[in-house]
Amino acid sequence: MWRKFNSKGFTLIEVSIALLVLFTALSTFIPIGTSIYLERITIREQYQALEFLNERLLAWRFDGIPTFDAEILINETSYQLTSSYTDGSGLTLCLQWVGRNNRSYEQCAFAKR
Repeated sequence: MWRKFNSKGFTLIEVSIALLVLFTALSTFIPIGTSIYLERITIREQYQALEFLNERLLAWRFDGIPTFDAEILINETSYQLTSSYTDGSGLTLCLQWVGRNNRSYEQCAFAKR
């Protein structure tokens, strides 16, 4: 005689395969999400650097405030500021830093009086 099988639940192999698929998906998407997050932070750092350079150049151009080489800390990121005067009427400011994604960046801006 044939026996009826209980088909009201999952077998061990079905649960094991489901867990394998879940862990594979998580181990793929978590590093991708982390790298996207770090790139977004780096883009924000670039924006902050450009904003800082523009503020310094405007202060130099309109208020005559001199700019010196220095190390600047903005939102837990350390920037190295360098300045160079050109032809007596222009100023170039550059910021160098290492982004959260461990890559070196440099942002420069120029203004004339």
